[in-house]
Amino acid sequence: MGKKVIQSEKLRRPVATYSQRIQAEDLLFCGGMTAFDQDGQLARKGDVKAKTVQVLENIKGVVEAAGGTMEDIVQTTVCVTHLPNYPCVEQMYKTYFPKDPSARATLRIDLVKPEYLVEMSATAVIEASSKNG
Repeated sequence: MGKKVIQSEKLRRPVATYSQRIQAEDLLFCGGMTAFDQDGQLARKGDVKAKTVQVLENIKGVVEAAGGTMEDIVQTTVCVTHLPNYPCVEQMYKTYFPKDPSARATLRIDLVKPEYLVEMSATAVIEASSKNG
């Protein structure tokens, strides 16, 4: 099968050189997701909860478009700009992974734009029989 680049119509087109989603056999790699909605609007300024929810909704949309669910995610990387925001990010993260969460790395980093506050990437395993495309 090789590598297949897919862009979700529900997500804003990337403004940098990356793909939202790469499928390779049963693996789905979701690029770094920030808190932009499908209209290209960034979630409320300074609201880490709203931003985290939007990021997780973006990941969920990409995984579902590939025929999977959040339960198919096996690894995530969570990047936060301010460690004091971590408890809120963790609280929201738990609501999307209530049972058997993925392996995860969490990093405090400077994002491309400080107002992003949080960015996440994910890898999922989605069996070929459940894929939509």
